[in-house]
Amino acid sequence: MTRQSGWFVRLCSRIAPYARSPQVDFAMGAAVMVIGLSEVLDDLLISVDSHLGWHHGLIVFGSVTSLRAVLDMLEGAEKVIVAKGLVEMIER
Repeated sequence: MTRQSGWFVRLCSRIAPYARSPQVDFAMGAAVMVIGLSEVLDDLLISVDSHLGWHHGLIVFGSVTSLRAVLDMLEGAEKVIVAKGLVEMIER
């Protein structure tokens, strides 16, 4: 590893936990969904002749990203609940 690539590796290792968090996924998905909905509403108000466009894809992508993040958060909550139950069982 060269000295120049060392700073990049350190930067990536610090950013990775935030970039992979379900909260960031949810926020990004919600933001993309809002942008897509904004474009759809703008398209509907300006033009009577509506057509499929990139903003519809943004809505789908944002929805899928947000739902995936919600599922990740629910799985994490389930693991915490199971772990607490195991700790309580062991303590008895």
